[in-house]
Amino acid sequence: MNWSIQHGDCMIEGDGLSVDAIITDPPYCIGADVRRGRADAKALPAWDDTLNLEWIPRWAVMLAKGGAMVAFCGTRRAGQVWDAMLAAKLHPRQVFAWVKANPPPSLRRSFSSALEIGVWATKGVATTSPDATEHNVYFGPIETQGRIHPTQKPLGLMRWLVRQCSKPDDLICDPFCGSGSTGIAALMEGRRFLGIEREAEYVQAARARLDEWCRQGVLFGPFAGGGGTQEDWVHGRNL
Repeated sequence: MNWSIQHGDCMIEGDGLSVDAIITDPPYCIGADVRRGRADAKALPAWDDTLNLEWIPRWAVMLAKGGAMVAFCGTRRAGQVWDAMLAAKLHPRQVFAWVKANPPPSLRRSFSSALEIGVWATKGVATTSPDATEHNVYFGPIETQGRIHPTQKPLGLMRWLVRQCSKPDDLICDPFCGSGSTGIAALMEGRRFLGIEREAEYVQAARARLDEWCRQGVLFGPFAGGGGTQEDWVHGRNL
């Protein structure tokens, strides 16, 4: 029982938890940015139209001392996320970048957007941190096959983040779980995982993805089990 994906709102769920790292790709208003001037604007997801940073102080409380909070935020929002982490009494350490090898062409008269930014912060002195020679840039393509979620991140990128910010057997949480890529990456790197997702269709998809990876034998040993409820995690029954 080393992973669980809960259906709920991260602004409501999670009370009483203690997690070793939070690695997540929350909505950061990219939907509103992109839909401006788009003829197909109604087809774009509305859940990414607003920037809500209230999740940061809420989940900072549940982050263990020395733990890491890693959040994607885009080039336009990095300063706001950095300041919100500071206000939550976290210590923003560095920004990181994913450089996309195959970015889509721009629909406007602008550069093709090949860069995605995030912020790494810790709660006090970091228990785990990147090696001093590790660059804060990850190079890799957008995964186009088997894509379930419109902002789905590649497994290679998420595994890299998991390795930099946690150690084996740590409990990784993604309060904006989406299609579950953080969870697969966490299990593949020998960590435990708790995901929270508001949209029912993505909850089902994420659970199915983790189940499928386990069935295929990609995940070996004690990290292949899954399931449980939030109460199990709060009371340590999955630990």
